[in-house]
Amino acid sequence: MTRLAAIVLAAMTSSALAQEREWMFLTGDEQASLTFGVPDSDDAGISFWCTMQSNEINIFVGETNESIVAGRQAPMVLKVGGRDHKYSAKALPNEDAGVPSLEALTAVSDPLFQDLQNADRFYYLEIFDDSLFSGE
Repeated sequence: MTRLAAIVLAAMTSSALAQEREWMFLTGDEQASLTFGVPDSDDAGISFWCTMQSNEINIFVGETNESIVAGRQAPMVLKVGGRDHKYSAKALPNEDAGVPSLEALTAVSDPLFQDLQNADRFYYLEIFDDSLFSGE
């Protein structure tokens, strides 16, 4: 059976972590990002970033869990408004956290972004095995 641990990334009253984190929008000459994290720190729960005019958006989760292996593909699921948005993400080394980060690339036309506009919260689901991702 697939084991899931939901991490609430939107503000919830019972979460001390969410009380410290906030949404930050940053732009540069060539890139823009929207990050949910603690200002002036390395704590970024999730980031959406893009190269401007690219029509693609990167979804980045800074810390995952010890079952994810850096350098391999891993499932990433964002649950928004009752819908699961599934991605094949690349697991990236993150020595500071001691567990890999995940990054997935998607199109700006992805229904995820419309769902996010209509939601007051969303969840990142950590997948400890890939049977949910493969549809089994």
